[in-house]
Amino acid sequence: MEDYLEKERVQADAANHLVILVHGINTRASWMGKIKPALERAGFLVALTTYGKYGTSRFLSPFRNSRKAAVESVAADIRTARQAHKLARGSEPTRMSVISHSFGTYVVGKILTDYPEFSWHRVVFCGSIVAKDFSFQQALKRFDQPLLIENGTRDYWPALAASAGWGYSSVGSTGLNRPVVAARWHKGFRHRDFLTETFCNKFWTPFLQGKKPRRPDTAAEMPASIRAITWVPLRWLPVILFSAALSFVLWQFETKILRVARTDSAIENLCTNYSAFCANASQTPEECFHGLGRCNSSVEEQPITIVCIKGRLCSIKN
Repeated sequence: MEDYLEKERVQADAANHLVILVHGINTRASWMGKIKPALERAGFLVALTTYGKYGTSRFLSPFRNSRKAAVESVAADIRTARQAHKLARGSEPTRMSVISHSFGTYVVGKILTDYPEFSWHRVVFCGSIVAKDFSFQQALKRFDQPLLIENGTRDYWPALAASAGWGYSSVGSTGLNRPVVAARWHKGFRHRDFLTETFCNKFWTPFLQGKKPRRPDTAAEMPASIRAITWVPLRWLPVILFSAALSFVLWQFETKILRVARTDSAIENLCTNYSAFCANASQTPEECFHGLGRCNSSVEEQPITIVCIKGRLCSIKN
């Protein structure tokens, strides 16, 4: 009898419990089509969100405006889902929870800190790139503890995102030891391995129902190559390459254009002076030419021969 009553209570709670799903970048978020039915079979209401096409270039950009637009788009979807629940059932959901993946964890992190209008029962991050200095103190009253972070021992993408991007961290690869956080490791899991019906039924459904997180696997050491990536800020590579290319272009300009311009100017001055000298000299053109042997010296390391015929400058030979 007690088991039956508990089951009825859980189902009643789930009936007004809205679960929000938030995807990552470069994806159609097909995993939502697996997670949504699994959660609905457990009695939850599920709402999908999107921020549209979001490519790698936007993800790696140091400018935050595009990220702000993604956050605002998801926040608008959450408001819509809550309003739709109210229209269908006569009241807003009694609980809201969120499951987010990859860049979606960054988006949800911003919603936690910047949108006090939303209160959350459970918050789940997987493949997370949320900043390690995330302000849990600011968000503490907006969700029920703990915030669950799913980590895969073979999930290296957060480490790459932290190295190549701006404002991200390697939480999904290295874990996060902070108050009110439960970081749960899964042996052999890669970036998308959490996003299955089996995983949802085993790990997320009980947690959303109010149970404690299941015990984690033992964390494994990341390969040395991936650890090295976390030490090297790849985000500066485009800046370095651009600076090198710009330096090369400026060097070419200085050596090929400015030097030629200076040489041409020097030659022009010599031409003017020697032409006037030859025109005014009492020597014959041949004597003038031979008397100006110093004209065969170099200007800007380029040998110049000035030939005077009948007192006028005729040609310059380099």
